[in-house]
Amino acid sequence: LELLGFFIVSFTTVSMTERLKKQSQQAKQAQHQAETARYLAEQLLSLTHHDEVLFQGADAIAQALSARVALVGIHHEQMHLVYDTDATHQEKIDLEAAKWVITHQSPIGYQTGNWSQLSYWCIPLQNPHHEPLALFVFIDDTELLSPENLLCLRGLSEQISLALALLYTKEREQVAIRLAERETIQNALLASLSHDFRTPLTTIVGSASSLRDQRDQLSQTQQIALLTLIENEALSMVDDAENILSLTRVETLGELALSADWESPQELISVAKAVYNKPSL
Repeated sequence: LELLGFFIVSFTTVSMTERLKKQSQQAKQAQHQAETARYLAEQLLSLTHHDEVLFQGADAIAQALSARVALVGIHHEQMHLVYDTDATHQEKIDLEAAKWVITHQSPIGYQTGNWSQLSYWCIPLQNPHHEPLALFVFIDDTELLSPENLLCLRGLSEQISLALALLYTKEREQVAIRLAERETIQNALLASLSHDFRTPLTTIVGSASSLRDQRDQLSQTQQIALLTLIENEALSMVDDAENILSLTRVETLGELALSADWESPQELISVAKAVYNKPSL
């Protein structure tokens, strides 16, 4: 009876020790996963490129679950690898699994309710404005295929999806800001062009009407001055039209239409002087 009692006590002690050891490992793993999730959230906020978010997120999942993580996309019925944390792993990526996950937008694998016989997980990854992706998680230790790790995987993948959505929103915001700035510049340019065309046209109309109605009262010098004024204002309008065409080419071709070169200050001053030094009647 004493030996039996010692045996029962020893067995109970060993069982409790193993249980405590397992619980301790689970607690450490949960703490590690929580720290990984917090670190990933901090890192994702500082990233500004789509691929950086995907790569950083895949590395974080691989570290949290001690697994191989692969991101794949489907384009024209062909699968292409976006990122793989361990390309030397022997487990092959199943095209049909990736297609099913992307098409149905549902996870597959252990305790997901879909394709539960698989020894890995595959979940869809929301990817705004880009092709949808399937995220594969290959775990060598089958004991790590647990509901807790599946929950961790879902949480980390949601963080990645939210970061991608936020990045897409920021990109759209920048596009909207650029469009608004462009519209403002165009409106200012149109107002300036309208003023630049109105002024020489007023001068041309006034000079032409003076020549038509008061030619007999004007001297030969005054008539020549009015004709010269009409010619100068017409040439000024021709220059403005050429500038508008140049702006159109710049907008169409971008930097290829720009030809920056050094100009002489004397030449610039002479051009400004010719514009504002109108002949007097």
